Amino acid sequence: MAVVPACCYFGGEFIFEHGNVVGYSGGTTRLIYLEPTCSFNTLCTMMYNVLGGNPHTDHISIWLSFTCNGRLMATPVLDDVSLENGLGMVKHGFQLMLELFVKRDTYSNEMDSRRSLENVGGTGEGAVMVYGGQTPAEGDERVERPIVEFSPEEREPSEDATDNSSGEESWPDPVREEVEEEEEDVELPLPTMGVPPLEENDAPYPDPWIGVMDMDVTYRNTMVPGIDDDNVPPPVGVGVGQRFMTKDALVMYLKDYCISRHVQFRVHKSGSTVYSVRCIGDQCPWLVYASFSMKLNMWKIIRCNDEHTCLNAELRMDNRLCTSRVICNLIMPNVRTSFTLSPYEIIQLVKDKYHIQVSYSRAWRARNKALVAIFGGWEESYNLLPQFFKAIKDTNRGTKYKVITTDEDVTRKNFVRFDRAFWAFGPAIHGFQFCRPFINVDGTHLYGKYKGCLLIATPFDGDNRLFPLAFALVETENIDTWTRFISCLARQVVRGRSPMCIISDHHSGIIRAVRDVFPRPHRHKFCIRHIIANLKKRYSVKDLNKMVWRCASAKTVAHYDHEMQILEEACLGAKAELTEDMSPKQWALAYDGNMSFGKFTTNSSESVNYLLKRSRSLPVQALASAIFYRMNAWFVHRRDKAAHFTTHLCPSVDAHLRTVVDDARHVHVVAYGDVIFQAGEHKVNVMLKECTCRSFQIYQVPYVHAIAVCGAIHYDFHQMTSEYYYASTNAWVYERAFDVPTRRSTWVQEGPVVLPPGPKRTPGRPMSTRIQNSMDWRDEDRGQYLCSNCKQPGHNKWAGKAPSSGSAESSRAGSRRR
Repeated sequence: MAVVPACCYFGGEFIFEHGNVVGYSGGTTRLIYLEPTCSFNTLCTMMYNVLGGNPHTDHISIWLSFTCNGRLMATPVLDDVSLENGLGMVKHGFQLMLELFVKRDTYSNEMDSRRSLENVGGTGEGAVMVYGGQTPAEGDERVERPIVEFSPEEREPSEDATDNSSGEESWPDPVREEVEEEEEDVELPLPTMGVPPLEENDAPYPDPWIGVMDMDVTYRNTMVPGIDDDNVPPPVGVGVGQRFMTKDALVMYLKDYCISRHVQFRVHKSGSTVYSVRCIGDQCPWLVYASFSMKLNMWKIIRCNDEHTCLNAELRMDNRLCTSRVICNLIMPNVRTSFTLSPYEIIQLVKDKYHIQVSYSRAWRARNKALVAIFGGWEESYNLLPQFFKAIKDTNRGTKYKVITTDEDVTRKNFVRFDRAFWAFGPAIHGFQFCRPFINVDGTHLYGKYKGCLLIATPFDGDNRLFPLAFALVETENIDTWTRFISCLARQVVRGRSPMCIISDHHSGIIRAVRDVFPRPHRHKFCIRHIIANLKKRYSVKDLNKMVWRCASAKTVAHYDHEMQILEEACLGAKAELTEDMSPKQWALAYDGNMSFGKFTTNSSESVNYLLKRSRSLPVQALASAIFYRMNAWFVHRRDKAAHFTTHLCPSVDAHLRTVVDDARHVHVVAYGDVIFQAGEHKVNVMLKECTCRSFQIYQVPYVHAIAVCGAIHYDFHQMTSEYYYASTNAWVYERAFDVPTRRSTWVQEGPVVLPPGPKRTPGRPMSTRIQNSMDWRDEDRGQYLCSNCKQPGHNKWAGKAPSSGSAESSRAGSRRR
């Protein structure tokens, strides 16, 4: 690219929104062309020529306008680095041209005009480095050296340092230094100081759903340069004259700079107006002294020696300056995009940036601090949960939520305690009416600071994909919590749709809740895997799980009776429990009334629990946010896939039917009328969509015999499939899109403050992996577990190889095991 076009707006006023420059009002425009290697000094000179200003009496502020996530934003141009980033947007095709907002201010005295001239490098002295810019690297050809030159006054040490008779370098007197600053420092209208203060209702931290660039002033000023924005390089040096908005910004900058260079420092003095550090090496002259300027209302480095003579510590795998707070600033952008960032991933991020190894506990603490910075603490998250649900409902029509609180054990006025919450997103409720009338319900434990359970209702879409529908946060699973959840599910989501099939485990609370809320003609089925697990606890019969599974999956009554006869011969007690303690309608396909679409397990709910495994350790408001964003990602991805379906049916159903068509070619078909046919040994009724093999009725999809009949009468068998499997119906499931919630700064506290529930989790790290039990049985065809050393079955590497039975060695090994 030869030149970069730039449209300059001048003569108007900046437009602010929540402390950020978002536009420019009034004035005129001028088109200029910049070289790709244009420096900040050259740009300032061009602006003075365009505006007709005088560098000795005028000061200009330049802001670069750009679009971030569809929103107009602006950032100040302070040095060569920020200008190069703007030119890179055009160079890499992110923008067609640059848009520069320029404002000119006229100074009233000679000192102000001298400062203005120094800022543009006119004299080569007294350049001001404000927090947010970078110190140019040595030998960097892109940066003109006059920008980083410092005035002689700033280079000279204080009198206390030069007159030290002991030979050791001492620190200047803070009181004396402050007087000197008052004499030479004049408050400048710097771009970073022109931002209006935060409004009263603005939150100190950015909303998790707003882009990284859209953040509040107080939060931006405490971030380490080079961490919050990937386009900004890390700190490259420290020098006299650098300025920082806060003390935290100064400290984090120094730590980030020293960690990058694999050196360490110790704090020599730290106060409200003074901060000084030295190298940990006793003989090393490296030091930095900074003080707070009352005139500038900023922190400024007034003395610095950036030369290390100590032994380089690059061989050290850790750096004590890399605290959890530094790591928190590093991972903050990653946590905003992925709430489930694990400590191991954090350790790898630190290793990639600083080339050091940090401990797991330090990464864990940094992650918790990042979550607290974004969502607040655990106690605050319960109070923010109703406000978050209201923000979702305001922009996503049809969303239903209910937060129930109690005033028990609460002595403070205007405070209540969290009891339970139910919510279902509007797009999911709208899409459920195009899903099959079949729902899995299950609960899973939370791993956070407070005890709790997450209840989930999960149907399937037409492409046999999970479709999380409704959620609830409760203290524990019991009859009361399940009854309230099922009642809210029926009133707010199902809304009279009949008949419904509910599949769950054998929990007494679910059984009673479904019986009271979903009476006949609705159907309640039990997960066969949970039934098998309960039977295996009481009966030690070989292949019991396989026999019960074959009974449950039998499609015809005759096949069911045959398998039950085999089970009765092997284990009479198991057969009695399956037929007397519960009805076959509640677990067998042969008797379910064709309402379960061939489903007889809660595997879908278990899959959702696994997908939310990491999110279940977050604060409750972060958990609800993670579910919201994951649901939105699923809707966007699946809506895009549905728009590109090229088949009449959903891809998974169409692919299955294609495999069945080959088998249907070999089936002999005999007609007995217009609608009755014999296909092989089975009878097919085309009008009623029935086949004596019952696969047609159970799955509501034509199988071998029905497809053979359709081929014989030249009828499209796709028309025999249930409408739930149509590609057009599946597109309607994801038709309604999620919308962005309202900003956190607009949330309003309505009603009393919500406190967290009473019981806390016991100290220690909670178990996040479910212990496998008899429900997790394996087929023999899948192979046996093998020893990792000798690759032989029957033992593991810890127990050693099992000797042959009857030998003396076997008896000795048995005694040791006992």
